[in-house]
Amino acid sequence: MHNREIKDFQYVFGPVASRRLGLSLGVDLLPSKTCTLDCIYCESGRTTRKTLLRKEWVPTEAVIAELAQILDERPELDSVTFSGSGEPTLHTGIGRIIDTIHTRWPGYPVTVLTNGTLFWQEEVRNDLVHADRVITNYDAASPEVFEALNRPYPGLFPDRMLEGLVAFREIFTGELWLEIFVIPGVNDRDREIDAIAAAAARIRPDRVQLNTLDRPGTESWVEPAGDTLLDRFQKRIAAAELTGKVQGSGNSVSMDDDQLKKNILSMVLRRPVTLEDVVRTQGVDRKKALEVLSGMRFAKRLGVQKMPRGDFYILPE
Repeated sequence: MHNREIKDFQYVFGPVASRRLGLSLGVDLLPSKTCTLDCIYCESGRTTRKTLLRKEWVPTEAVIAELAQILDERPELDSVTFSGSGEPTLHTGIGRIIDTIHTRWPGYPVTVLTNGTLFWQEEVRNDLVHADRVITNYDAASPEVFEALNRPYPGLFPDRMLEGLVAFREIFTGELWLEIFVIPGVNDRDREIDAIAAAAARIRPDRVQLNTLDRPGTESWVEPAGDTLLDRFQKRIAAAELTGKVQGSGNSVSMDDDQLKKNILSMVLRRPVTLEDVVRTQGVDRKKALEVLSGMRFAKRLGVQKMPRGDFYILPE
C-alpha cells in the first residue's frame, strides 16, 4: 500500500502480521486501555479503564474517514480487523462501521477480535451479525478461574458470557472462532478443561484455537504453556488446534527511515513487535529494519523484552 504519514491516523493502524489472519489492517475503537476485563496475559497491557459502558468512545465518522484514506486505494489485505487496545464491542458504532466497510469496500473480510463478555446484550449481537469472522475468547468456565485469569468488571460471570455466545451462534452465519488462552497453573486443571470443552460444544464454533503466551503479557509471572499441557487441552476439547504462524499477502513498500520509525511506534503503542513483524508488515528488508530498530533502542524510544519466540520491542518504561 502507498506510504502515508502515520500521524494522520488515530484509529486505523498497520497493516500488521497476524499469525491467524495474515496481513491485517487494524481498527482501534477505544482509548487505551478501555476494556471489560483486565486479563493477566493481555499483550496490550493492564486495563486502565474497566467498564461495561457502551458508547461512541471515538467518533464513528472519523474512523470511517480514516478507513477511506486507505481502502479507497484498494490495498492487498487479508482482513480488516477490529482489535487494538480495548474491547471493540464497547463502541456503539461498530455495527455501522462494519456495514460501511461491506458497502463501500466489498471484498475485504471483516474480523472482530472480542473477549466475548457483552454478547448477552442483544444490541451487541446485532452489531456483529454482519462481520465475516468473529474470534472470541473463552478462557475459563468457573467463576473462580474467570476471576483469577480475566479479572472482570464486577457483575460479569462466565455463565452469562456463555449464554450470550450461544445466542449469537444462533443468528451468526459467518465464521465463529473460539480462542482459549492456556495458562499453566491457572486454567489447566482437568475439571476446568472439561468445563471449557462443554461450553465449546454448546457454542458450536467453526474453529477452536488454543493460544499461549507469545508476546509479553500484563503479568510477568505468566509463562507459555508447554507441549504436554497443550496436548492435554487438545485431547479433551474436540477439534482444538494450535494457532498458526504468520501468513498472508506479501506486500512491498519503499519508505524512508523517519516514516518507518513512525510506523513502528504506531504498532508498538498497541502491542510488542518483533523484527520479523516489522519486516513482514512494512515490506522492508531485514537489514534496514534491524538498523532502524537498533537506532530507536539506542535513542531510548524502544525497549526490548526477551521471549521464547525472540526479542520483542516495547515502549520504554
